[in-house]
Amino acid sequence: MSISLMNYVLPHMTMLLSSPLLSRHTKKEEEETIGLYIRRVETSLKYREDPKRPQGQSTDYSPLSHPKQERLREPPVMLKQSPIAGGLSPPDLPTQEVQDITNQVKLQFRVRVNGSYDIFRAILYRTQVVAGTMYFIKVQVNGVEYVHLKVFVGLPAENVYPVLVNFQTGKTRNDPLDYF
Repeated sequence: MSISLMNYVLPHMTMLLSSPLLSRHTKKEEEETIGLYIRRVETSLKYREDPKRPQGQSTDYSPLSHPKQERLREPPVMLKQSPIAGGLSPPDLPTQEVQDITNQVKLQFRVRVNGSYDIFRAILYRTQVVAGTMYFIKVQVNGVEYVHLKVFVGLPAENVYPVLVNFQTGKTRNDPLDYF
């Protein structure tokens, strides 16, 4: 074993050997686990020194990950754009899930406004993370008339169907979809 490999492996080896997971295994299984760990470290170090490896990105060479799997040190882009708990997400085009939620509250809306609409199509939506999810949905109800719906969908464990919490009528396509 090379010195650079030993310097890399020794700090982790103590942690690996003292792991409660290894204490439940036979000696042979322990040796296989340690051997696998050392092979991953060796491969990782070889990859680090490979001149063909793409340059320019900072990488994390964890021996517990796949040696060719480069992980950026900054968080993924999707984490940077995630809505803050309690805040509204940016407006987005509806998915099939949002249209299904809209269809499920259609009857509740018709009863509350005492009317009937031919079209009931989600155009835009925003979400708010609460103890479940609050959906703010812009819905087209005829050629030029729109309504804004505020719909609560509980957590999956609660088995709560979508509930129409509030709504605004007399909206146009250009009206902003904000908290109400």
